[in-house]
Amino acid sequence: RDPVEKGDLRCAGCERQLAEGIAFENDKDGQENGPIFCADCRETTLGPPCGNCCEPAAWPDALLAGDSWWHRWCLVCSESDCNAPLEDEYFVHDGKLFCEHHNMLRTAQLCGQCEKPVNEGIKALDRVWHKGCLKCAVTGKGITPGEFFWHDQRVLAASEQDKAAPPCAGCGAPALSERLYALGRLFHRKCFVCSHCRAEIGGRRFVEHDGEPYLEGCFHK
Repeated sequence: RDPVEKGDLRCAGCERQLAEGIAFENDKDGQENGPIFCADCRETTLGPPCGNCCEPAAWPDALLAGDSWWHRWCLVCSESDCNAPLEDEYFVHDGKLFCEHHNMLRTAQLCGQCEKPVNEGIKALDRVWHKGCLKCAVTGKGITPGEFFWHDQRVLAASEQDKAAPPCAGCGAPALSERLYALGRLFHRKCFVCSHCRAEIGGRRFVEHDGEPYLEGCFHK
């Protein structure tokens, strides 16, 4: 190709400003918008430095990926034990290039059961799960979304609810959450109330009388 006049550009080889000079396009493979060189660098470097080996990446073996040019054989997954070619597809993570598999390992959410990356799964209890991992911790059977609950860091089927925790001393229902121990018994927080005024005691001071709790103000009335 004949020399072409360029505007305010810099040589991809020596980075010399080409505003008033003559530049050449390295167009061995006919691609448009290839790197621009001064007359000297076109013959000596034949391309910008490769993002991997730093040697000149010449056409037709130069590929643009991310912010760098690469030899086709240098454009591989950054995972040390992978080196899968990325000529057709790549993913950028923390400035490095990865194949689809290793990109998923870095970006995917982890399963609430096996703690391995989840590509496709179920979202429940503010977590994600592989379909095969969403099982009742007691029965080992699969669980239908909406028919389970979270208790003591475990997923349990709704049918196991009555067995999952001892009954509340106040209402008799399983004390699964928002619970406290007082007077040697287990209560839902909302069920631990003053025996006189029936107000929720919570973290307030109370007095025990005949095995029942009283707020201090009520006990001294």
